[in-house]
Amino acid sequence: MSRTTPNFTALGGGSPKGWSGPATINQRLAALRAWAHFVATQSPEHLEWSTQVQTIHLKKCPSAPVSYLEKAEMQALLNQPDREAPQGLRDYGLLLFSVQHGRACQ
Repeated sequence: MSRTTPNFTALGGGSPKGWSGPATINQRLAALRAWAHFVATQSPEHLEWSTQVQTIHLKKCPSAPVSYLEKAEMQALLNQPDREAPQGLRDYGLLLFSVQHGRACQ
């Protein structure tokens, strides 16, 4: 590895098949970019290296399909809390707000 041409295969790009997926590589690259930015702010003589690191592109990875609840499923969810109890009324309010505003719940 020469000093002017960095070799970033340690991020997973040149690794054996199945070792790291694109999402893992992107997380490592994000951490490396943050560290390189810190190094550049603390040590201006490493500014060129930091700039090289910042130019590395993220790997493309497929996005997960988004699934939505059907109207009957949302209604079944809203019918679960006991609205007579204070906690049930609270839960119903939070669920109703989430459903009406399209909140993604995990």
